[in-house]
Amino acid sequence: MNARTMLNDAALDEMIAWRAGPNAPLDLAAQIVASVGATRQRRRPWWTRVQVPPSRTPAMQAAWAIMLIGLLVAAALSAALVGGELLRRVNELVVTPRNSAPMTWGPTTVTPSAFGPITWRTLDVPGSGWWWHVAGTPYGSIAVEDTQVLRWPVADGSWQQLALPDGDWRAFPVGSDVIVGGDAGDEAFWLHRSGSTWVIGEPLDLDGAMGVIDVYVGPRGIVLTDGTSIQYSTGDRTFVRAAQPPSKTKLQPTVATCALLGSSSGGVGEGHIGPMIVTDRGFIALTAADPADWNIDPVCEPVVWFSSDGSAWDLASTSSPFGPGAYVREVAGRAGRHVAIGGVPLSSDDSGNAVWVSDDGVAWERLSMPEPAGTCPWQEPVLCGHRYSRVVAGDAGWIILDGDGFAWTSTDGRIWHAAAGWPGSGAGWLPQELALSPGSIVEISLGERGVIGVFGP
Repeated sequence: MNARTMLNDAALDEMIAWRAGPNAPLDLAAQIVASVGATRQRRRPWWTRVQVPPSRTPAMQAAWAIMLIGLLVAAALSAALVGGELLRRVNELVVTPRNSAPMTWGPTTVTPSAFGPITWRTLDVPGSGWWWHVAGTPYGSIAVEDTQVLRWPVADGSWQQLALPDGDWRAFPVGSDVIVGGDAGDEAFWLHRSGSTWVIGEPLDLDGAMGVIDVYVGPRGIVLTDGTSIQYSTGDRTFVRAAQPPSKTKLQPTVATCALLGSSSGGVGEGHIGPMIVTDRGFIALTAADPADWNIDPVCEPVVWFSSDGSAWDLASTSSPFGPGAYVREVAGRAGRHVAIGGVPLSSDDSGNAVWVSDDGVAWERLSMPEPAGTCPWQEPVLCGHRYSRVVAGDAGWIILDGDGFAWTSTDGRIWHAAAGWPGSGAGWLPQELALSPGSIVEISLGERGVIGVFGP
């Protein structure tokens, strides 16, 4: 799912317990919580700590007052000079031409993978934004910055740019075009390729206002969702609101507890449609089995809904094919096969991490994954929980990342290879956005840094 997660005390406790695992020292979490929760000693204001000789005469008191005023004036002048210099530099950045920007290439490294050797170059991403969404297209990867700029890297070492309308945008490939969608109130639109650049096309023809946070394209048409409602198009580019979308009224409360406390996307039971799957027969949507969990992301104990065209959705079963208490974070498919990542309840012989594969989106098989290649980048190895965070699919196959910067690659979705030396963990940053395009991979971290990998003939 594409959601920004807020870290609260409950999530912190859950993360510590997950990473520590069942065999970790029992007092680790208690030590961390105790150190975080320790009450800071209040510090006295600085002016109460300045050692000022006692005044003996009014003249001496006046001298001390004049000296203090002089110090304050000098500090103010220094701050004004520094602020003016910063403002001048910001203005210089604002008037920088927006047609292209240089990339700073770093050392070249090579990573073995199921796709063959991947040659990586690190780069510093230009721009002032830090929240990026990356997507793969037939022409290579594109990235959307939170400052409403579309960017795409080219071989000559520059980032081409296109200014977008105001909005919180994400990009979704649809054949040779791209749908750019955002939150409710942001008017989604098409992007078209023209030569070596992208141009803004017409607005999406929607059936009433709706945000677009996910797009799914298949032989039966296109499905859009904002997480709570669905619109579909069966041939042309006119979208219609689903007549019978998945509904929690068809479900009953469950007794299982979700393995992961997710982030809330609304009120309890308000509604949340999880990852969707495209098949030759139509579309599959995953939702929580318990109506009370429909506001949780990732999806807890997912059940399967099916639609042949995106309009009417039928519940396949009230039992989850992923098992009691399991959760699913993301699903990626290609060539009729689908890979899901998530987790199951912890036990003494199960780390809780899970990868499933399916050829129809209804029946799912949990895979046995190889151990990650490399050592934990954190100072305390016990904190490496290797929780899977991203999965993407492309012409070459699949890539899975975990929250510690390790990666796995596969060409068929069933046999996985742990990638040694994957960029990210050793460099002190974790890639959060990932795109797989024909012959290339782009990763962007939560900051102005990323990598480009090239593979194949």
